[in-house]
Amino acid sequence: MNSIRRTIKEWLHWGVEDQPDFTLKRKVLSVNLGALLSALSILSYMFFYWLTMNPALVNLASLDVFFVALLLGVPWLNQRGENAAARWILVLALMGSQLLASLLVYGSFFNSYYYYLLFAMGTVVIFPIQSWLLITSVFISNLGLFLLFQYGNFEPDPVLLELDSWILQLLSASYVALSYLTVFIAVWLIELMAKESEEKLSRLSLTDPLTDLPNRRYFESALQQEIAKAQRNNTPLVLALLDIDYFKKVNDKYGHDVGDEVLKHVAHHLRIVLRAGNTVARVGGEEFAVILPEMNLSAAAEVAERMRQAIEFNECPMKDIALPLSISIGVVAVDLKELPENAYKLADDALYAAKRGGRNRVIAFGE
Repeated sequence: MNSIRRTIKEWLHWGVEDQPDFTLKRKVLSVNLGALLSALSILSYMFFYWLTMNPALVNLASLDVFFVALLLGVPWLNQRGENAAARWILVLALMGSQLLASLLVYGSFFNSYYYYLLFAMGTVVIFPIQSWLLITSVFISNLGLFLLFQYGNFEPDPVLLELDSWILQLLSASYVALSYLTVFIAVWLIELMAKESEEKLSRLSLTDPLTDLPNRRYFESALQQEIAKAQRNNTPLVLALLDIDYFKKVNDKYGHDVGDEVLKHVAHHLRIVLRAGNTVARVGGEEFAVILPEMNLSAAAEVAERMRQAIEFNECPMKDIALPLSISIGVVAVDLKELPENAYKLADDALYAAKRGGRNRVIAFGE
């Protein structure tokens, strides 16, 4: 089941990530989603048509195979960058399949033409707002078809009327119900996927893209939350700031690509040392911050020493060399009565004391 869900999700996102902005991403996603829902809707009706064994409906089901194939090709067109073609294939497949059903089988009866209202509303969702002329044209066309079959007197295929009356009533009710249900499902799925996209954007806004660690924005929020938690529980809290020694020289000598690898190497080993519940973030160029809740200063200093040793004893592997590294760390007990900025300043002072003392060391202030 998970593999099927993952496959469908990937299929719906074909061509989405290639779009230059969020609005166009949403449009392509809506087109793919519309194609999927439409194909499933037609397939469900085809199955029902075949079950009835009514010649008119069986013939319609056979013709609908062509439109299902078109709809399933819509995401493929989006993946190839043919977004305009994908939109038009979706619109023409929907209008064509419904027009065929109306003219050949249903006529003005059984409410099948209610789908034209759905198609009219859907144009705003799938076309960019700049294409207002196309939106208006497709909207008017579908609205016109709805009114034509609503007020026209198009007789159904006589063979259709051979069905039992309860089946005919079921067909009539299903077209109205499913047209509105399709709108509900489409809006619900679009909102669900939009929520996932927003959560992804939110995570990206709080994550350093190079090291995949939380960034300074996340760190500042986390520090405030941990201070509030420590105040409620009357537990200690420690803040550590660390800096890669002579990082500028690494960049100057080996280039920024090597500097980036160094940052990722340090981030990796900090994660290994720290336990769950600790927060490590990249808060500056080569500067990292660590929040250590429910830990006194002496225990935190031991953790900081393990971090220092992890960097010193694990050289950064490069293509031609293994680059030795070291870090300096300042550790402070957070005064829960003071502002978070004061704790940060004190930790920064401890860090610079470590650097002035010769680097590659841990200096602890407080308690």
